[in-house]
Amino acid sequence: MTFSYPTERRAKEAEIRIREIARRAREEHRRQSFRNQNGRPSVEKRDIIDAAPLNDSALPIDVQNSHVQHHNSINSNVKLADINGNPTTTAEPASADLAQLISSKNRPANDSSIGGSSEIMRPLKPPSRDAIIAWFREEELANGAGLDDDRLAVAPWFHGIISRTEAEQILAGADLGSYLVRVSERIWGYAISYKAADRCRHYLIDVTAGKYTFLGSQQSPHDTLGDLVRHHQKEPITAAGGEVLILPCGQSDPQHPDHQCLFVGTRYAIT
Repeated sequence: MTFSYPTERRAKEAEIRIREIARRAREEHRRQSFRNQNGRPSVEKRDIIDAAPLNDSALPIDVQNSHVQHHNSINSNVKLADINGNPTTTAEPASADLAQLISSKNRPANDSSIGGSSEIMRPLKPPSRDAIIAWFREEELANGAGLDDDRLAVAPWFHGIISRTEAEQILAGADLGSYLVRVSERIWGYAISYKAADRCRHYLIDVTAGKYTFLGSQQSPHDTLGDLVRHHQKEPITAAGGEVLILPCGQSDPQHPDHQCLFVGTRYAIT
């Protein structure tokens, strides 16, 4: 008879080790985010408004570019940047072990050097546009991401892989409270772009283990992207900002939507 106790023990130890390293990475990120350098914040003044913790513990995250994910990725070299990738400062990896785990993300699932774990290890951020498209089509579409409540059509608020600048151009002539949800270029997730009174605000949505929540916040996660949007059609994203999602902002050219590449070959493609 063959016993699998050593393998199971290694897998459990590896899982505990990964969680501990990820926890330390998150702590390092939080410390670095609020650390002053030469008496000045490490992020631009215009972003401090969105970065400050609020009563509901939400963090509008257009200044962060980290993704700590147990099943999909592990955060190592945390870079603070706005959603367009303009870096502000870089934190060191939480430990050498973390860097080693990241470098082994392409190992086979049965590789005993990582405890036989079958977890999917992704790069810290999408390496290419094609990688984002593949991720959306293979994982997110099956979860109804970007679709209306009945999953019969693309949701009116959903946009493709567009930049922060492009989102602001779309929202430029829209009414206050208008919003759109776009596929992020910088993390495995999304971003809500919202037309506020002073400017457009941007909030990163992290996708971790099939749950959707604002990156860096302590808000309760949602089962689907649509659930998160519906929730904030009634409840503000932040207590101080009062950002209720009122008016979905659709496509500038419905016959050539910016999300077409995500739905090619599916029932949702424009033909």
